[in-house]
Amino acid sequence: MDIELLHSTPDLLASRQSVLDAAIEKLYETFHRYKLRPDVGGCSHCVSPQDNDDLHAAPLRKLSAENLARYATKALTTWGDEDDLRHFLPRLFELLAADDLGSSIEHETLLGKLRYGESHKWPAPERQAIHEFLIAYWQKTLASYPPPSYGHQADDILCAIANANEDLTPYLQHWLREALPLAPPPAAHLADFIIDAFSRKGTKLRLTNAFWDEKHTQYAQAMNFLRSRELAVRTEQLFYAYEHSEPHLAAALSQANNLLAILLQN
Repeated sequence: MDIELLHSTPDLLASRQSVLDAAIEKLYETFHRYKLRPDVGGCSHCVSPQDNDDLHAAPLRKLSAENLARYATKALTTWGDEDDLRHFLPRLFELLAADDLGSSIEHETLLGKLRYGESHKWPAPERQAIHEFLIAYWQKTLASYPPPSYGHQADDILCAIANANEDLTPYLQHWLREALPLAPPPAAHLADFIIDAFSRKGTKLRLTNAFWDEKHTQYAQAMNFLRSRELAVRTEQLFYAYEHSEPHLAAALSQANNLLAILLQN
């Protein structure tokens, strides 16, 4: 659902964009040593010469989503190795953060390449650069509402991050910190997340994104967040904070809080 907001927070969004831009630049600096190979080898049945040409169509920072979409889907599975992924990673993440990938590749698939490539074993500076990007990307997501027209809600981005990160706690706690009386977008995302997580029966929780299926630890963290009394208290506080200034948001927060209250009683 999209909640009509009467007041925007351009200063918050600009601040989050600035942090994200810096994180992207750090990715380019950190992964600069990984060079583009003349032939990014792949399965001959899956990767054509034209596919390889697309990766050489422009300098890295100028490659488009169309140039990289097929590679992003097949990276590491049937096309290229970890060093190839690290070469393209800054541009792929830059396109991701700018919402320029559209529907050409699922966010969950792209970020899942980090897990597939065992990025937790990469050098510390590389892991740190990725961590800073993911945090900044999450902060920017929460600061912008409604989501892009092709539809990536905050819970979709959270699920994508779960494909790259074992611990969602920092992201969930940041969400609570960001959902404040002077920041309607994070609060709106929070209301959407809670309402969408309940089945039509109203009291059964379920995150429907299929990419959660094998992320049991992260799924449990998201469920515990939804079941927490801290979240119920925060949604009630936010309802009163926005009751007069953002009536549509307040109505959604009231619905979300009522659902959480029923859950806590069971």
